Amino acid sequence: MDALIVAITISRDSHPMLQQYQSDSDFALHLKMLPALAFVPTDSVICVFEEPSKAMPADSQPVMDYFEDIYIGRPQLRRRRRPATSPIPLWNKYTRAEEELPRTNNSVEGCHRRIQSSIGCYNPNFWKFLKVLQGEQALQKDRCTQHLAGHAPEPPRKRYADCKQHIVRLVGQYQERANIEYLRGIAYNCNGLS
Repeated sequence: MDALIVAITISRDSHPMLQQYQSDSDFALHLKMLPALAFVPTDSVICVFEEPSKAMPADSQPVMDYFEDIYIGRPQLRRRRRPATSPIPLWNKYTRAEEELPRTNNSVEGCHRRIQSSIGCYNPNFWKFLKVLQGEQALQKDRCTQHLAGHAPEPPRKRYADCKQHIVRLVGQYQERANIEYLRGIAYNCNGLS
């Protein structure tokens, strides 16, 4: 989530909103409630978005405008909205969390990070890149063999497993909680997680 907020705030180290996000925990919590909308049922996202947007600090208006343009769609006449750049069903994770399915492609991101660190530079020559890919292929083949032999996969880190369980529990309580309370709960539980 932090990466989303940093990207939204124009990602300049000297940007005053970024400094406020890093130093003011209440301001940061309000902004983290925006990505928490991913855990609201698809048909309720717009209604739930409108509720906390009224309580957002005035300083957050550029973030709110960006989020509304890209993820929600701007209001038009007669209670209609312009189509969002990223439609809600594309980024919504409510059903996936409810069914305890993975929310991201962390395994692919982990593989990419592992390859990037093995290469050790941004522009490797072809032979170095090929050698790293062959090593990665051997590693993945070994993992497949272990899986076929019945070995359990490596468990996720406790931090991520706890976050997943908290989100699953909160998603199960969606109907029982007030919208703001629900978004705060998701925002607290995803603190520092993407």
